[in-house]
Amino acid sequence: MGKPAFTPGPWYADRKGQVGPRSDADDQSNGMIVPIADVYGDNRHDDARLFAAAPELLEALEILTANVENAWPSLSNLGPLVNARAAIGKAKPDQAALAEEKGGA
Repeated sequence: MGKPAFTPGPWYADRKGQVGPRSDADDQSNGMIVPIADVYGDNRHDDARLFAAAPELLEALEILTANVENAWPSLSNLGPLVNARAAIGKAKPDQAALAEEKGGA
């Protein structure tokens, strides 16, 4: 669970469908979203909120997966853990090899 290669969270979504971190610059942009994605389509508000939650969801999934595997190693090939490692591998390709070693994707 090292340093991410993506823009660190937390991310936020605005009413225009822009997603990204908030500026902490000491200027007039302080508090504004610095967009890393613009979301379009009929579901843009819901999709933008999901995108904005991605860094926290990834971190929670990594912690949960590690804790379950440490507490109950015999469960490491359980479907939900395999799926969790595969999802982590999508976000962090360097973790994909680890997922494969443990029986994932």
